[in-house]
Amino acid sequence: MILANMTKRQQYINLFASAVFISLILFLAGVDPLWYIVPGLVLLAGLLSGAARKAVLWIWLKFSHLLGMVNSTIILFLIYFLIITPYATLFRKKVAVNYVLRKPRHGASLFRERNHLVAKEDFEKSW
Repeated sequence: MILANMTKRQQYINLFASAVFISLILFLAGVDPLWYIVPGLVLLAGLLSGAARKAVLWIWLKFSHLLGMVNSTIILFLIYFLIITPYATLFRKKVAVNYVLRKPRHGASLFRERNHLVAKEDFEKSW
């Protein structure tokens, strides 16, 4: 368990950071100032009770894990579709290094016939 590896000081720091983070989110969302009491109560419960601190930290760590999975998925999606896809499209349109994959002229086939016996040398440097 992650909490077992944390010292008491690290648990207090994580609890305080989570309460501050929740308060910041509530402030930026423009929530009624009465709701600022909730992070304060969570912080107070965590400072006074070890079981409450472990429960709050467990919930916070699960939330941060879920948030990390969602963020990484969104970031990878954006990188793929905003950077890699346009680059690949431009590469195919403009550079076209592999001439074999271009459209054949006059209805010719892309099939390349190889009529030779397999020899020992074919396996020596396969790459």
